[in-house]
Amino acid sequence: MVTQKIICDTDVLIEFFDENKTRHSETAGAIEKIGINNMLISAISKMELIKGTRHKEHSQQVGNSRRFDSRYFS
Repeated sequence: MVTQKIICDTDVLIEFFDENKTRHSETAGAIEKIGINNMLISAISKMELIKGTRHKEHSQQVGNSRRFDSRYFS
C-alpha cells in the first residue's frame, strides 16, 4: 500500500506550533490525523520558520529538529 504525503506550507506550521493562534487546535488535529511522518516541507519553509522565530534558542530548536531535517522531508 502506498502512503500519500502532503506538502505543508509555513502558515500551517505556524498555526501548529503557536498555541495562541485561532486555528491551532484544528491544525494540530489535522496533523495528528495525517501523521507527522506523512508531511513534507520545503527548504524555503524550513528557513522561514528559522528566520521567523523571535528567540535564538527557538531558531536552534527548529534548525536542529529531526522533524525538519532534509533527510526526512523532500
